[in-house]
Amino acid sequence: MLDTPIAFIIFKRPDTTEKVFNEIRKIKPKKLFVIADGPRNEKERIKCEKTRGIVNKVDWDCQVYKNYSDVNLGVRERVITGLNWVFEKVEKCIILEDDCLPDQSFFPFCEELLNKYENNKDIMIISGNNHLREKEDVIKDSYYFSKFVYIWGWATWRRTWNLMENNLAIDNNVIKNNFKTFKERIYWKHVFLETEKGFIKSWAYSFFYCLLKNNGISICPRVNLISNIGFGNDSTNTASFNDVYSLKHKDKINFPLRHPNEIKMNVQADIISQKKANNMSLFRLYSKYFLRRLGLFKFIRKIYYKAIN
Repeated sequence: MLDTPIAFIIFKRPDTTEKVFNEIRKIKPKKLFVIADGPRNEKERIKCEKTRGIVNKVDWDCQVYKNYSDVNLGVRERVITGLNWVFEKVEKCIILEDDCLPDQSFFPFCEELLNKYENNKDIMIISGNNHLREKEDVIKDSYYFSKFVYIWGWATWRRTWNLMENNLAIDNNVIKNNFKTFKERIYWKHVFLETEKGFIKSWAYSFFYCLLKNNGISICPRVNLISNIGFGNDSTNTASFNDVYSLKHKDKINFPLRHPNEIKMNVQADIISQKKANNMSLFRLYSKYFLRRLGLFKFIRKIYYKAIN
């Protein structure tokens, strides 16, 4: 059984929810916190009820806590309010969304590092993601330290979540101090400003900015421990089936863990993991920006998925 509590964030996708739940069931956490958003219409109500019913399949010795919204708060507000509720009750937690399918080694990986770095306030998040793809051999230890925040399967402490600011006020010095190239500064300033203005409905970008502001250090595993199975038309923020991160292969990490000798950002790994993402995303980001201004983004996305389906 797993001593560390798990927070499970669900909405209206029973198929992906059940797959992730089955992995949680294998590890048998002693405490499970379930956060669910409410439906936007009657059709979604049926999907939400079916999705919530999966959690009733808990068949091991487990305290289950439920925080279900009757109305739709949206992914940003639901995650923020839900995790506020979780961290009012526990000091540390592993967090999974309904489309983040973990390898079983993800759970002990998070638990060991949550305990190891509990009193080191510089370490703020433990991620299950590795976006290095074919470049994984640049990491010799079981994990590396990064300035980037990856939240497809992650773990953190109350002390970190308490740094989260719902309403951002972007400081240019935070951008300047954390991003050295002109391209990076342009890209991330645009992302954070779009988030600040509410055009990007993402709690994760707000969380990333708050950790940058507080000089936070992230932990990333040597191999990828999470496969995102939620890309597609039914997703809020991961729409394209053809995204480079969709259904990325997950691996398992070996134990005992090999810990780095010093706590130092792996600049090489950060450059590799971000390079391709930013090359692709600059065009996509500005395309979405202008389409949103013209009121065409949702319309074009709807037409696109009708065509491919």
